[in-house]
Amino acid sequence: MTPEQHRRAGELFDQLCEIAEPQRNAYLEAACASDPEVRRHVAALLAAESRAPRDFLGEPAIHVAARQLAAKSTDSSELTGAIIGNYRLGPPIGAGGMGTVHEAHDIRLNRRVAVKILPSMFAAHPDRVERFQREARAASLLNHPNIVSIYDADQSAGQYYIATEFVEGRTLRQMLHGGPLDLKDVLEIAVQIASALGAAHEAGIVHRDIKPENVMVRPDGFVKVLDFGLAKLTEPRDSDGPNLETRPGQVAGTLQYLSPEQVLGKPTGPRSDLFSLGTLLYELTTGVRPFDGPTDGAVFEAIVNRLPVQPSSLRPSLQREFEEVLLRTLEKDPELRFQTAVDLRSALRRLMRASSPAAASVPTAKPGRLLPVALALSGAVVAALAIGWWASLAARRPLLSLPVRFERLTDGPGEEIFPSLSADGKQFLYSSAVRGKWDIYLQRTGGATAVNLTAESKDDDTQPSLSPDGTRIAFRSERDGGGIFLMEATGENPTRLTREGYLPAWSPDGKRLVYSSVNFIIPSSRLAPVSRLHVLQLATGAERVLDTADAIQPNWSPHGYRIAYWGMASGGRRDIFTVGVDSGNPTAVTHDAPTDWNPVWSPDGGALYFISDRGGSMNLWRVPIDERTGRTLGEPVPVTVPADSVEYLNFSQTGSFAFAQSRQRNNLFAVHYNPARQTVTGEPESIGNSAHDVTVFSFSPDESQLVHDDVGAVTEDLWIMNRDGTAKRRLTSDPFRDRSPAWSPHGDQIAFFSDRGGGMYNVWTIRPDGSDPRQLTAVTSPVINRPVWSADGTRILVTRHQGPPAIIDLKPQGTVEPHSLPGLDAYPGAIFSPWPSHGDLLVAEWNGGSGWELLFYDVSRRVAHLPGVKGRRPEWMPDSRQVVFGRGGKCMLYDPDSRRESELFSVAPNTLYSIHPSRDARRIYFSQTIRDADLWIGHMGN
Repeated sequence: MTPEQHRRAGELFDQLCEIAEPQRNAYLEAACASDPEVRRHVAALLAAESRAPRDFLGEPAIHVAARQLAAKSTDSSELTGAIIGNYRLGPPIGAGGMGTVHEAHDIRLNRRVAVKILPSMFAAHPDRVERFQREARAASLLNHPNIVSIYDADQSAGQYYIATEFVEGRTLRQMLHGGPLDLKDVLEIAVQIASALGAAHEAGIVHRDIKPENVMVRPDGFVKVLDFGLAKLTEPRDSDGPNLETRPGQVAGTLQYLSPEQVLGKPTGPRSDLFSLGTLLYELTTGVRPFDGPTDGAVFEAIVNRLPVQPSSLRPSLQREFEEVLLRTLEKDPELRFQTAVDLRSALRRLMRASSPAAASVPTAKPGRLLPVALALSGAVVAALAIGWWASLAARRPLLSLPVRFERLTDGPGEEIFPSLSADGKQFLYSSAVRGKWDIYLQRTGGATAVNLTAESKDDDTQPSLSPDGTRIAFRSERDGGGIFLMEATGENPTRLTREGYLPAWSPDGKRLVYSSVNFIIPSSRLAPVSRLHVLQLATGAERVLDTADAIQPNWSPHGYRIAYWGMASGGRRDIFTVGVDSGNPTAVTHDAPTDWNPVWSPDGGALYFISDRGGSMNLWRVPIDERTGRTLGEPVPVTVPADSVEYLNFSQTGSFAFAQSRQRNNLFAVHYNPARQTVTGEPESIGNSAHDVTVFSFSPDESQLVHDDVGAVTEDLWIMNRDGTAKRRLTSDPFRDRSPAWSPHGDQIAFFSDRGGGMYNVWTIRPDGSDPRQLTAVTSPVINRPVWSADGTRILVTRHQGPPAIIDLKPQGTVEPHSLPGLDAYPGAIFSPWPSHGDLLVAEWNGGSGWELLFYDVSRRVAHLPGVKGRRPEWMPDSRQVVFGRGGKCMLYDPDSRRESELFSVAPNTLYSIHPSRDARRIYFSQTIRDADLWIGHMGN
């Protein structure tokens, strides 16, 4: 073909990309009636285009395979052996976003190079020539070992070209042909890409096309980022510098790797590259793309609205810490991602460092030793291994295939939780504390405006439940001492129904309510006393208690036969049950180790949906069930929704379902305290920057170190770090749940409770160096937890879930039996704080059904009393005269003698988890729970 024919073919191909396929052939025949060679060439391009992955270069779309086909045309092959500039061209070795790449020889410097040439079919388009040249200008500004070096860029003999270093190795796309990569290799690759992007962003350049084809790995493991053909400058340059900005609204980049802001045509910055890098890392880790679909529109919708499948559900061995980093890069909101590539690189390097002690014999990886096995294995062997892995995964956990379309309902700051759908699914209620207190809102599905139904209330109103006919709302309110209330769907005429209770649910006929006597926040750490289910007749006010063991969060079956709930079972398990409304007869739905909660009946009563971490993360599961008897008709199967953590499920009668996608972190902070003035000074300071949650923590006697647990992680281990957050190391590493560590007064032991003894939670000790783990108790009932050392280190006080607190004498050898503390029989589940350094007046938190409050216990007099102070996590100040504790997001100070309390500081809307004053009372350390939750809806269809 002549250059003119190539130009004509390129123009015609562009035009046909905009025409529906049925009309393409007729248009092509009419346009090329006199030139069959052009017709054959364009037909071949269109055929390749229909099979190719989607790649957006501007307007219109030109696809990767089409470009590769063009690169193999006579336009490229005829250049083999030609001299362009100082370079003798060899055969084509690949096609990039805007040109064909040849291996070449630098005649002047006698070195091997790569030369990219703009195809002649594009050379007639000034905008593509300008874009080709901008790649050279952008990359020439960079000098980094992980970015391909630009040697030259010019025009010769009518050809535009760029000469770069020759990179020998394989692209990540080629490496992915063998399936997911080893996680160690993924980390090393990720660190090097992040380093390259950090240098580019520092120079004010955004790549905008990070994908497997644009990253090469040399045989020595060194990574090179290629192809800055889509790059743009993010910072103003001088008047002579290049301007790499595209036209507003123009989409640039490869579709499956675009960021949401690229898809929406919004301005892009460095955080857009981080999203694309996250997409790439997801694919390297799982072997699949996080955002894909049969059409461009489906992919667009997934990028903007859908959350990727939890990576750990595709690769169960994936560490929670790596998964958290990965999902943070894929946040839809740029503000929630890592803010710089340097931050991301630091997080990745911490993961590399944290993973090395777990395999003590494996040295820290160096770039020169990367991927020796992966590069040695043949593609066929790796593919066979990958196929076997995927097959075994599918055999273990069959996925339930449901046609579901997901839509985000809310996107406000903080939490939107407790969704309640109308029967037709066209409206929904939810709770939010965006105004500083919890309110109940009504919003139209698909709408953006919410109506606050409880704005006139000064107290928290939450847990709304819409009646089946949509006219009334049952809800929990803290007004006038708290209880279950009823109001009209407009928010008018709120009326008290009970003076206790939480989580109300309607009967199908709208004549009764069922509620639980106790509330909860996090299922995995619920330690409240036994909860009972109450059935309330609305017409008469008559109540009765259902015959169950621990029961919470009820849901009535659609035909009124049974009520589903979850509760604390033997060994501290959280299991699902159903009970007959009239006949009693509780029946277990689940009976295993995972945390199962939030059961909801399907609209036809043939299945029970629930939330569980049995797949590695909190997601949706389904089990077939007989509504009349509660007998299960099969095993639970996952119905994975696109969310990293699911909570508060609710169904409409039409089959649509709402849920909250939640994100939670427990981070450690410290604030300066003036004991003389009893005030804090300055702002709280973050301690460390760990990928692990810090929930319950305890200091060593000299306060140089602290130990903490990581409740909610896939593997709940104990960690030790310096007081400033440095030198973090894993103390326990096993599949068991190790919780609530407490450092002994002598510093030689750390007590904790764990299910490592065979499914039951018992008290264990371990040395700070990780040696000599020893089981102290071997009880089977009631469940014990939360160990607290006595001041002399000879005894340990423990909490019992369904009994009074107990004491363990450490003098006998072997396992010992805890003995109940006298005077505490009326306070089952009381959680004691560390023993004061002076005296034997202990402080605890206790929930008798009306919320958590402070409890004091005199060890010598064996007397307990409640001062009527609401709060959690109390701990004595060093003088043992005042108590610091949390109340929601407020840190409070209480004096038992004067019975006066005062507020020290607030972290609202976040909440305080654990609080520890330093020994000199100059600092208060605390962990705070930072939560965000948005509501989504799933529409089931055919």
